[in-house]
Amino acid sequence: TLTPDGGAVVIAQQNGNVFVQETTPGAKPRPLASGGPVSRLALSPDGQRVLLNGNPSRLVEFDTGNPIPLPPGVDSPLDFAPDGRLVGSAPRQQSLFGRLVSGGGGADLILHDGKTGREERRFEGGVSWAFHPDGDRMAVGERVGLGNRVRVLSLRSGEEKFAAPVDR
Repeated sequence: TLTPDGGAVVIAQQNGNVFVQETTPGAKPRPLASGGPVSRLALSPDGQRVLLNGNPSRLVEFDTGNPIPLPPGVDSPLDFAPDGRLVGSAPRQQSLFGRLVSGGGGADLILHDGKTGREERRFEGGVSWAFHPDGDRMAVGERVGLGNRVRVLSLRSGEEKFAAPVDR
């Protein structure tokens, strides 16, 4: 994953070692983290945090590699919203930390403030999500009975802006 300024690349190896490679000629790789396979990397929009999806998923500081606690019960996949909020997956009715939207089979999508951990909004039954680049709206895929639907929601108000069934 390339840093926002293009000055470094964050690389995960299959053995779980993660390092930062500066893009200047002759720079040596800097160890960032280790501890289990990483299936996907995500860098926060401000370049300060690195999300390591895997088993277990981890969040670390870009500059130091120091771990940043994830809320109990967080599962993959995890990602950052365009405004730096963290998106993740958690079982229904479990509170998360870190302006997370959480989802998965039998899960709620929960939006949390990334700095305080305060739950801001809960969206029931989401199994997948995608943010609009402005960070204010989110498309949510849901299982409803025997079918599926997609909704577009305002992250500020929780208001449903659009909903439609989706055929299998």
